[in-house]
Amino acid sequence: MRFWWFFFLPLGLFARGEIGLYNQVYAYNGENGTGWEETRTTLTYFENIFEPYVSVEPHERVRFTFGVGVVVPFQQEYPLSDVFFRCQTRLTLTPFLWLYLGSLEKDHQFLEPMLDPLTEFVPRIRLISLSQVPIDYEVFPKGRFSHGFYEYGAQLRWMDRWTKGELYMNWQLADTTNHRERFDVGLIQEGIGGVPIYAAFHYWHNGGHEQEHVVGITENYVGSVGWEFPQIGKRSGIYYLVSYFLPDRDERPELNVFGQALYTRWEFSLGNWKLIPHLFITSSWLSEKEQFISIEGDPFYRVPFYGGMNVRYEQPIAPGVVFQVGFVNGVFLLHTKEPYDWKMIRYDQLVRAELRYVFASWGEK
Repeated sequence: MRFWWFFFLPLGLFARGEIGLYNQVYAYNGENGTGWEETRTTLTYFENIFEPYVSVEPHERVRFTFGVGVVVPFQQEYPLSDVFFRCQTRLTLTPFLWLYLGSLEKDHQFLEPMLDPLTEFVPRIRLISLSQVPIDYEVFPKGRFSHGFYEYGAQLRWMDRWTKGELYMNWQLADTTNHRERFDVGLIQEGIGGVPIYAAFHYWHNGGHEQEHVVGITENYVGSVGWEFPQIGKRSGIYYLVSYFLPDRDERPELNVFGQALYTRWEFSLGNWKLIPHLFITSSWLSEKEQFISIEGDPFYRVPFYGGMNVRYEQPIAPGVVFQVGFVNGVFLLHTKEPYDWKMIRYDQLVRAELRYVFASWGEK
């Protein structure tokens, strides 16, 4: 075993660094009684992410991180699912401005209608209902997925005592004979000069000109602006959202769909418990031609009405270890002119443990 030190010895040449492990294990079960095409098909994830990593800082303004994330699903069909690399360069441009190249920092502060919360921990989200992403004419040898926990591209982040935000581009797929290229761009601003204004923009692109495809370019634009009440809880406020979906931008503009929505969520803390009531209403009530569509958002935020109460419990077990239990609950209406049916309910469950452990570190922080 002492020969392993010859591998780690060169790391000591750097001024600062650490060797650590990131691990999360989770069980997520998504359930809803009806409306699978309009929302999301029932799905279940039982997976474990095991990611050892090395991080070094040759200079106080430069940090390199390399890790290998092994995703192991708990099932009998195959023992190993995926391997994702974490390869990140972080440059400190100013005391309040950072540039990330390669692997992105994943804690995007988007609202649920703009980015599915599953992307915060699931590496690849299965796409069973084609209403989620219009890719029915494309071929995916390893299955249909949307991106998740691992993202790659470029990211600019800023933060001081008065404001916080980020701008990023996440590259997902290249243009091949099987499928088109895919990427998304996000811009988030939290607070302006101490005023609790929230603003966000998300762009999703599926296209490319290197290969011939049935449809050339599909795009989705989603924006939000809101007023928040941080004294109550994180992301507590009232928000206005707008979307524009272009299924075939160049050839069939008559298919384009415009939509608007009002969204409010509140996060109340009671010890280790968090209660999160939420309400979502779209402009489909004003015009049947309008529908709010966010391709990468939680698909339940496409229906005319969705509301409920999410519950989350978080318990620190040890330094760097957090245990979480969550319930995502709500009722929804699929169409404005159809009555409510008792099957129009959502009841997702989550059990998750997250661990961050540093085996060795050196240099001053």
